[in-house]
Amino acid sequence: MQRILLMSVLVGVVACQAEEPAATAAKKPTDETVPARTMPAPTPSTKTTTTTTTTMDARAQAALDMSLAMLMKDQMLLHENLRPVMSNINVNVKDGVATLGGRATEAEQTMLVDVAKSIRGITRVDNRLEGATPGAMPNN
Repeated sequence: MQRILLMSVLVGVVACQAEEPAATAAKKPTDETVPARTMPAPTPSTKTTTTTTTTMDARAQAALDMSLAMLMKDQMLLHENLRPVMSNINVNVKDGVATLGGRATEAEQTMLVDVAKSIRGITRVDNRLEGATPGAMPNN
């Protein structure tokens, strides 16, 4: 399921990047004695190609990071013990590194970090969670 989600996001990003020329109907010259003029297609320079590729790579990575963050939050919500604290938990992913923030008890922090580490595509988890007293009402 993760592969399907990630592939659909990446296909969407690539599809958004592709530029399709406007459909134009081929016109016949009214006077057949006038030769058709054709111009060679412009050849992109190496710099332009590299910039375009880098931009597309950055956008694809950003889309992948967003998908990983959403998947991580969904997986955390599946844990009954984590549902009450999820409104106070921040999940960010940048270049495959997950950052967790907010307030949670030590047991909740352990579960949150374990879920984050279990997500395929996450290379590291940065735990910035603060401690909370068990049973205490979270500050909103």
